[in-house]
Amino acid sequence: MSKKWLILLIAALAGIAAGWFVFSSIQAGVNDLKKGHDTAKQAVLNQGSLTSVTKVTTFNGPNTGSDGKPVSYYAVHGKDSKEKDAVALIHSNKLGEKPVMAVLSEGISMKEAEKIAKKENSPKKMFRTKMGILQRDGKQIPVWEVKYIDSYDRYTYDYIDFKTGKMLHIAIK
Repeated sequence: MSKKWLILLIAALAGIAAGWFVFSSIQAGVNDLKKGHDTAKQAVLNQGSLTSVTKVTTFNGPNTGSDGKPVSYYAVHGKDSKEKDAVALIHSNKLGEKPVMAVLSEGISMKEAEKIAKKENSPKKMFRTKMGILQRDGKQIPVWEVKYIDSYDRYTYDYIDFKTGKMLHIAIK
């Protein structure tokens, strides 16, 4: 076997190994996310905060813990005991605690939050809107997080109070 073929074989094997490593890492992350969502769903159902669940999302907003590290929440969507559409917002590391509840008929809709963001900031392109929590003055406030590209081509996150429709925070990345 010539030297050229040996180098090609080693390069191909290294490429396969690197691809396998990347695939395995991504798969592990997806499995961890699914496990977290399943655990949050069970916690909310077991506590009786919701009677059924339609979806779970993860919120990684601007909140930080006392250690300065980012804090994540799960937004568990479903029906409450009165059969109203609701979202249970629960800290990802405190699943035994009572979640913050947002009954969707008692606040602004996702579409209304998007209209507020469009009116205030004229985004170039909207990406997504999801429910989350913003910590303010020791309170946990349910918010809509609206993600878009602004007029300066920056990723921007608007946090709009679920109950009042007031813009509470803008984060630019």
